[in-house]
Amino acid sequence: MKKLLIIYLTLLSFSVKSATNGEVKWIENLNWRQIKEKAIRENKYIFIDVFTTWCGPCKKMDKETFTDPKVVKVLNDRFISVKVQMDRTNQDSEEIKARYADAVKIGKEFKVRAYPTGIFLSPDGRIVNKFTGFRSPDQFNKQASVSLLPGRVFEDPDALFYTLNEEYQSGKKNFANMPLLFKEALRVKENEIAWTVSREYRDYLIKRPQVEWYTNLNIEFLEAHSLGSSSPFFKMFLKNRKKVDEIMGINGYAASIVTRAILREDAGPFLGIQFGGGMRMMGGKKDTTEADWPGLHALVKNKYGKDYAERVLFDAKLTWYEVHFNKPKQFALLLTALDKIGIDKVDKDGPRSFGKINSILWNIFLTSNDKAILE
Repeated sequence: MKKLLIIYLTLLSFSVKSATNGEVKWIENLNWRQIKEKAIRENKYIFIDVFTTWCGPCKKMDKETFTDPKVVKVLNDRFISVKVQMDRTNQDSEEIKARYADAVKIGKEFKVRAYPTGIFLSPDGRIVNKFTGFRSPDQFNKQASVSLLPGRVFEDPDALFYTLNEEYQSGKKNFANMPLLFKEALRVKENEIAWTVSREYRDYLIKRPQVEWYTNLNIEFLEAHSLGSSSPFFKMFLKNRKKVDEIMGINGYAASIVTRAILREDAGPFLGIQFGGGMRMMGGKKDTTEADWPGLHALVKNKYGKDYAERVLFDAKLTWYEVHFNKPKQFALLLTALDKIGIDKVDKDGPRSFGKINSILWNIFLTSNDKAILE
């Protein structure tokens, strides 16, 4: 009896292990048409894993997500699962080569623009869900559960971009929509489209009466271009701050754009550091050297006035202390500024923005042992 019980438990253990450590049953020997026919015939949903051989997050999903027992179970029980490789290599199997044409078709039909992309389809071939980027097992299963909801209707968050871009690519020059197309293209990381539209729209806008420049979309469009003082659009932010701020509904909006230009063109060369140049170094030896702050203040004041001199000095000091790893000065400056201007009155951009303040305060919390500052 004991022997039978041991054998039974051993078999049970092996059975559970096999069930939980199984693999996703990826369909390999059917083309796209046959897969859709199979879904209709078996009344099963379809999941498409769109990937490339060079994609790191794709490999991470293969290793961590598609091996998870819960993910394996939901895919094998409820979906017909298929992998679609979008690039072509010398190591491709015959099955992958046979799907080259289908891969192009799927990429076009479902507007795949990044990897990995997961696409969920209903048994009749309607898209019911879609994601881009790595998803953990729990995140993936949530996506799958949503996809299986009865009557699920997928609302593509990128639909506006596709609509506007389709109109633009067809040759229709609807200039009123171009600032929005530019904004949407940047959001979905279609940078080539964004900057092609940008060049065309700037050429158009500069020829229009200046009164037409003052709209929410136009101001947002111009802000994204790191305007320099030589730009014909620069004066609208310099001379008409109040009007720009009223349109955008944000106090200090125009001044932040002008300040960024002064930092790049005047403060940067004066101090020998770069503003707006990307990521800062994360560590280094503390340097307590001070710059010629009175000289910088006088330079900016003579060119742009006292208000901008104060703004530029604050932002320049904050960056100076950051690149010289002088955290006590950097933290003290920020906290003094917050006491002065108030957290609810920060600018939209620049070192006074909520994002920048949050980042630096978090850095203070992680690295400072000064009890007074922490309190």
